[in-house]
Amino acid sequence: MIEYNPYDPEVKRDPHPRFARLRRECPVHHHVLDAARAGKISENPWVGEATKEFWSVFRHADIAGIMQSPGVFSNKEGPGPERMLQISADGMLLVADDPAHRRQRSIANKAFTPKMVQRLEPDLRKLAEDLARRIRPLGKADLVADFAAPFTIRVVARMIGVGEDRVEDFFRWGNDTINVFGADDAGIQRSFVSMMEFHEYMTSLITPRREALARGEEIPDDVLSAMISADSGDGWRLDDQELLMGCQQFMTAGFETAMTAMASAIHLPCTHPHQREIGRAHV
Repeated sequence: MIEYNPYDPEVKRDPHPRFARLRRECPVHHHVLDAARAGKISENPWVGEATKEFWSVFRHADIAGIMQSPGVFSNKEGPGPERMLQISADGMLLVADDPAHRRQRSIANKAFTPKMVQRLEPDLRKLAEDLARRIRPLGKADLVADFAAPFTIRVVARMIGVGEDRVEDFFRWGNDTINVFGADDAGIQRSFVSMMEFHEYMTSLITPRREALARGEEIPDDVLSAMISADSGDGWRLDDQELLMGCQQFMTAGFETAMTAMASAIHLPCTHPHQREIGRAHV
C-alpha cells in the first residue's frame, strides 16, 4: 500500500502528485489514525462513536458512485472522517440523503438566485472598495484578517438577514463552530455556547417573519425569507430546525471557504508575477 497521511503538512501543501499516484496505484486508501489523534477526535461530544480509521477514494467514477448511493453511503453522519451525531432524522443539505436532500436543495436553489446576487452587487462592490481604501495607506495587509474575512462574513450575514450590529458575533459563532474539531475543552465549550447564541438569534429572525407571512404582510427580501416562504413544488416547506441547520451551514461553509479562496486568489498572483501579467493582458 502507498504511504499516505492526509494530515501531513507536506501533503496538505502540495497534494496533487500524491493524488495522481493514488489514483493510479491505490484508488481506495485505508488510513489508520494514530492513537493521539484518534483519541482527540473521539473525545469531541459532537462525535457519535469512536473514530479510529477511514478510507479515502480518489477516482471520479468511484466517487460519483458513492455520492449516488445514499442507501449505502449516508451523509447523515457528517462530511468528515468522524461519525457525527445525527441532529435530526432527515438532516439538512450537507448532512441529508435523498429524498429529503432533494427537497431541501430545491428550496435552497430558489433562495440563491441570480437576481438575489445581482441585487447585492452594488453593496458588495462598495464594501470591497471601502476595505481596499482602508488598507492602501498601510502599505501592507493581512489578506485574511484585513480583507477576505470582513468581506465574506458580511456577504453571508447580509444574505441571511443578520444585522450589521451582529456581524462580529456572527463571525465568532462561525469560527467557534468550525474550530470545535481539534479544540480543547474550553474550545468545545465555546462552540456549544456559540451554537446556542446563534440559534437563539436566528429564531428571533425566523419567528416574526413566519408570523408576518401568516398575516399576509411583506417580509425582508433575502435568502432567509426565501427559504421560509418557498416550497419544494409539492407544498413541502422547511421547518424551523431545518432552517436553523441550513443557516448554520451557510454561516460556516459560506464564509470560511469563500474567505480562503479569496485570500488565495489575491496571494497567488502576487507570488507568481508571470501569471499575473497573463491575467492583466486578458482584462
